[in-house]
Amino acid sequence: MKHTTAAILAAITLSASATQPSGTLPVVYLNTENGTEITGKDQGYVNATYWLDANGTEFESVGSAEAPVATEIKARGNYTWNGFDKKPYKLKLNKKTKLLGMDKSKHFALLAHADDNLGFMRNALGFELARRLGLAWTPEMVPVEYVHNGDYKGLYFMTQTIRVDETRVNVTEMADFIEDPDNASDPAQASGGWIVEVDNYDADPHITIMEHWTDEDGNKYPIWFTYDKSMDNASPVQLEWLTNSLGRINDIIYAEDKADSSELESLLDFDSLARFYLVQELMDNTESFHGSCYLFRERGDESKWTFGPVWDFGSSMFRGNWDGHFYAGSYHNVWIEELVKFPAFQSTVKSVWAEFCAENYAGINEFLTSYINGITEAASTDKERWPQYGNDDLQGKMQNVLGMLKHRVKVIGNWFGAQPVEPLDIYLRGTMNGWNDLSLKFEYQTDGTYSMHLDTLEGEFKIATEDWTTVDYGAPTDTETRLKKHEPYSLSKIGANIKIHNDEVLNDVRVIFNPAAETLLVSDPSGVVDVESAARPWTVSGLTVTALSPVTVVTPDGRTAAMLGEGQAISLPAGLYIIISGSHASKVALR
Repeated sequence: MKHTTAAILAAITLSASATQPSGTLPVVYLNTENGTEITGKDQGYVNATYWLDANGTEFESVGSAEAPVATEIKARGNYTWNGFDKKPYKLKLNKKTKLLGMDKSKHFALLAHADDNLGFMRNALGFELARRLGLAWTPEMVPVEYVHNGDYKGLYFMTQTIRVDETRVNVTEMADFIEDPDNASDPAQASGGWIVEVDNYDADPHITIMEHWTDEDGNKYPIWFTYDKSMDNASPVQLEWLTNSLGRINDIIYAEDKADSSELESLLDFDSLARFYLVQELMDNTESFHGSCYLFRERGDESKWTFGPVWDFGSSMFRGNWDGHFYAGSYHNVWIEELVKFPAFQSTVKSVWAEFCAENYAGINEFLTSYINGITEAASTDKERWPQYGNDDLQGKMQNVLGMLKHRVKVIGNWFGAQPVEPLDIYLRGTMNGWNDLSLKFEYQTDGTYSMHLDTLEGEFKIATEDWTTVDYGAPTDTETRLKKHEPYSLSKIGANIKIHNDEVLNDVRVIFNPAAETLLVSDPSGVVDVESAARPWTVSGLTVTALSPVTVVTPDGRTAAMLGEGQAISLPAGLYIIISGSHASKVALR
């Protein structure tokens, strides 16, 4: 266990019987002025000092026990504050600070996640999925251990809060124009930038509109839109604009004819909505579109309301391998059951889902493994401190979470017509390693190929999984067909041993296995040398490649950029590419 001087001095203030930090994560030490107790949200901010001991991690320490830094702290949360002894807090630092590698800001939250019995994975996974699905901005969250007025409080999560900022929700700060007579009646000044939250508490400041949904007694449901508290003194013009804007969206969402969504799409960004929606489906977040559901809008007549950022996944993954939609849950989820009926929205969701499956799903297992390994020891000390809330068996819980996620992916894939490729452990096995040595493992690439770099490739070999059954590719039936450098080599399932042309020894090569095309390509690490075809079956115009017959376009490091059928074309970023047709490959510069 590593301790800096600051940590040792801080430990002196802990009672002899108190649980100590695990020593594996950064530690935040905070002392309120005169030891003032944090009693509730109505109390407001309390003066305090803090220091952060990086504790040998990759982060930078801030302040020290001898020289703490001024800050303010207050209670945050509703259910999470009132329902648990392990409390969440909000910090306002005395100056903008690059805290734990996050962008400079004064504003952070110390989240307790006392209600997360899934190994503290709910928010971590939800945030990661939001990033992978490409929402405009997603809060960063860094695990820490927290000592409050000398009392070890356990495993916490330093988290960026949602607010207008160039590095967070990047919209124009709303002008406080209520005191300016020239602006007092100007609706254009009220159009943004806004951050609003569909809230489940009737708390100020907010506006209310009535959803065009009625319960069995004919009562309409109130939607409370909490707006940025910096707008506490919002003018009547601002509030009228906000009510009319969101009210019009509410009206259109409940139109009987959903074939024409052009007006709704001019007001509401379908792309962000699709990405936000898919995160909620993947997490089976039953409270989504009910609370902690954020939208934002930039100023101007042409701007649209954009969904995001994500925030609270505390009501996720409670139903195991659930086969239905998240909004068939225990909360009233506003708008979404009508939104999913719009054909244009369905089309957007399918497109975003296909992109996610092809490019961004792979690596989730590795992300959660790294996350859980990083917090395991701190979670153990947290359970000592909070036996009523704490988590143990984090590895088992991670497998549970991955199992539920995999099930949700399959269910959603059946709805929207695409499934992500599950990366396999695939090896190069041959005379160079005795056939059964599994040290030469391919690395899965986001384009669906597998690759590796080898100092030397020689002898006979095949491409296979450990069981020789899931994957087993070799040479075609014609065993005289030999592998040549720079030329795609057609493989056969359960084929013969692959041999190199002229029994060459190939040095310093990149090996790319393409399971979709059932090919193997061996090239130089820096790219394929020119092998010109007499009649090229493709044309290039600027940045556009057009195929006259089927071709594959790969990057110099062997990754597939495009697979084009006859007559198909694609525009690519400027750069160097290799265009492959049959046994011919050519290096082409697009500019």
